[in-house]
Amino acid sequence: MSILEFLKRKEPLGQVYFLVGEDRYQLWLAEQKIIEEAFSPEEERDVIRFAQNPTADELAVALASPGFFSTQTLGIIEDSQWFGSDKKSEERKAEESKIGDILNELPEESRVIIKAVKADKRGSLYKKIVKTGILLEGELLKGQGLKSYVQDCAKELNLQFRPDGFQWLMGQWDLLEGVSVGLIRQELEKMWLYQQGNPLSKEEVESLLSELPEISAFKLLDAWGSGGVEKSLIFLGDLLKNGEAPLKLLGLFTWHVRNLWQVKVLENESKDRIASQVGIRPFQVDRLLRTARSMTKAQAEGLMLGLAEADLALKSGVGAEMVLEKLLLAPNCE
Repeated sequence: MSILEFLKRKEPLGQVYFLVGEDRYQLWLAEQKIIEEAFSPEEERDVIRFAQNPTADELAVALASPGFFSTQTLGIIEDSQWFGSDKKSEERKAEESKIGDILNELPEESRVIIKAVKADKRGSLYKKIVKTGILLEGELLKGQGLKSYVQDCAKELNLQFRPDGFQWLMGQWDLLEGVSVGLIRQELEKMWLYQQGNPLSKEEVESLLSELPEISAFKLLDAWGSGGVEKSLIFLGDLLKNGEAPLKLLGLFTWHVRNLWQVKVLENESKDRIASQVGIRPFQVDRLLRTARSMTKAQAEGLMLGLAEADLALKSGVGAEMVLEKLLLAPNCE
């Protein structure tokens, strides 16, 4: 079940909750709901937090019985490392087996929240917890899930957009690999304060949306891919001044050029096939096709070689700004 679905439900409280996902804000929201349901407002809260994975013995002692002034005990294990995909020793397997048994035999007045960014679903402990506990997933939002949540949140706030404003907002957030629920609410609440009952236009949304480094980087790529070298150099300077890591920017360039090369090879195929083969979203195909069709295969190959040279230069200590500027100028240096 997704955390967003869980937050809307009213159901009997479970004993073991497994919160998994990259959106830490969603994990926090689920934790707060569980705490509120586990304890009445006037009850003393016996909440035990483990910053690191507890041993089986530590967990058993902590959850054995509630504190003197409380009728419930809640253990919260932050950033659990139990569910990695690395090879486990026999000792670790035995320890995790004991932990699984403890979680399956909790005292009636004890509950546990386990939090992890990722989990290997093949692990025996994962399977035990999912079988008897409640799995709640809090992934960063993207695609249709992102659009639906933005629409629901805007409706809740009575926030209205003009069509061009909503389309521009979604276009910016679609550039990211995923968006946190916390960021969405923060930005929409800010827009609601400004709105004053009038639907927001593209220009108003653009002026109100906080500029994220990831969005700025994609704007740089858009300008570069469209031949706007001067604009892309300005974006680059701003990103470097704001502390963006040069190697991270180079990684974005590499991702962009690899996709560009694949689209160039497939440019005569349908857009749906290109999106499927390259592993990108359909709206990104149009942008890449425009650039790919303005380049020869030799130019695309030259960009790939330029990336390899830039990577070597950065790792050799050459000035980051000079290396990246040279890369941006490369398509125009025939």
